[in-house]
Amino acid sequence: MTASLGEYKLPTQMDAPPFRSVLLPCDTGPGPFGAKSAGETTNTAVGGAIANAIYDAVGVQITACPITAERVYEALHGSDSNSN
Repeated sequence: MTASLGEYKLPTQMDAPPFRSVLLPCDTGPGPFGAKSAGETTNTAVGGAIANAIYDAVGVQITACPITAERVYEALHGSDSNSN
């Protein structure tokens, strides 16, 4: 465990397993001029994961974004309407 994020060792490319990309041919997408989404679904769980980490760490649940230090402070002191 570390005292701060500054001391936390972040994983690097050398820590990740090999990555293989497979391209599958398909029809055009549903967007304008046949556009398709690319990568939007990879970050949908980040906000929830951060909110759950805060809940696990301090015991208050933040249900509004963005999650700021001020919102966490207010939730800890019971004065924020955006927390449970």
